[in-house]
Amino acid sequence: MNEVNEQVRELINEANCYKQWQIGNRSLETSKILFKAADTIKSLSKILEQYKKIGTVEEFKALKDKATPRKPAQIDNCGNKCTAIRCQTCFEIVGGDYCGECGQRQDWEAVYNERKG
Repeated sequence: MNEVNEQVRELINEANCYKQWQIGNRSLETSKILFKAADTIKSLSKILEQYKKIGTVEEFKALKDKATPRKPAQIDNCGNKCTAIRCQTCFEIVGGDYCGECGQRQDWEAVYNERKG
């Protein structure tokens, strides 16, 4: 962001120089273009900072996948007539809405419906 601010300052300084040394309409037009460019860079840098806060497309997809409920994997016969239920993503034993190991959201409704049917 500091680099962007420095570039904007340089453009504004350049525009001010053109404005002060007005020799005909050319310098005035150049000055206007440079001020417009500086404003555009400021606006785009603010937008870029917002996108940086969001993260990359890959990070967004990974978060979306984790938030999408997946039916836990069910493994029977773990010894004492119990059922071990594991996360479909990392296969750790789960018992809550989210896997404690990888954060994958669990779809318990699918497990309950399977047991009823």
